[in-house]
Amino acid sequence: MPSSTANSEANVADEEERPLRPDPVLAGAPMLIGFAFMMGIVITVVFPSGREYAEVTSKQKVDAYSIAYLSVVTRADPKDSHLRMVYVRQLAHLGRWDDALKVLDEDPTPAKTSPEANDLRMELILSRARSIPESDPEARTVAFAAVHEELRRLAAAPPKGRARELAKLALELEDPRLAASFFEHAGNEESDPNALAEAGRWYRASGEGARAGECLRRAGERAQTPEEKMAFIIAAASAVEETEGACAAWKMLEPTAAQSNDLDFLRRATETARRCARPQDAKLLGRRILSQKKDDEEEIKAQIRRELEAGDSPGALALLRSLLAKHPNDLRIREATARVAEWAGQPAIALEQWLFLFEAGKTPSPTLVLP
Repeated sequence: MPSSTANSEANVADEEERPLRPDPVLAGAPMLIGFAFMMGIVITVVFPSGREYAEVTSKQKVDAYSIAYLSVVTRADPKDSHLRMVYVRQLAHLGRWDDALKVLDEDPTPAKTSPEANDLRMELILSRARSIPESDPEARTVAFAAVHEELRRLAAAPPKGRARELAKLALELEDPRLAASFFEHAGNEESDPNALAEAGRWYRASGEGARAGECLRRAGERAQTPEEKMAFIIAAASAVEETEGACAAWKMLEPTAAQSNDLDFLRRATETARRCARPQDAKLLGRRILSQKKDDEEEIKAQIRRELEAGDSPGALALLRSLLAKHPNDLRIREATARVAEWAGQPAIALEQWLFLFEAGKTPSPTLVLP
């Protein structure tokens, strides 16, 4: 008993001598802010943002982990269109065309109809169609109908730099009118006369002569050489004449015809003027042709007709007499000269020719017969 009493007294003495434990101290506001800041740095370094992750995964092999992560962060931030585009491309890389299109079309921002999105959507729809085996013709027909519909939607404003490619795709789908539209966009975008000429070709094939002519006319304005310009303008006139008539074609040719000395072009313009009932214009153009082909008898005969159509008997008579000088025994030339001389008020010349014909036993024709 004494010993236990002594121990108890010793313990009490120790507790009295031991210092009391202080109350716990809570962290203050500055410390908490600092801790939060440090944790933010750690999280930023260790866990990348959606944008950073997207940039990394776009350069690496696609796998289930990256697809799952992109799915989560896209739902978390649906307005991040850049991240969404990366996600769509990752799905496309796996051949999940329908999933990719669904994610692309779920974009709640205006970027949904941006040129980049339109370009990507076209790529997805086309890839989906081409991935269907030919052994399933029904599914391919449906898929390529979707491609065709998307092409029509893009026709008003095709993605920059893709118009020519889309034009060729439209031709594959046997839609020349749509192809022409894309070629026209390409020509305007690139200032390329050849693309505009292609547009004109396919508008013409679609029966749109006026629009074909306009594209070919603009191609002529941008042509690099005079020969190329002439070819484009002639093609423009041909296209217009098919649907709008000869006078519309003449209107297309007239400005260039007034300045050109190209024989093929002048011949085409001259004949078009005749078909448009513009005999004076045809006569004047014909004289310019003849100035370069003075000894060409076929050109002389053609110009005699043009002079007469324009009511210029003296002009026709001068040309007939030049022919007669080369062929004095040609009775057809003499008879034509006699009749035209009468119309031109040259009775002496007419009488001379009639006498020659009478002596030769030639019976006059009831109407004018040109050589």
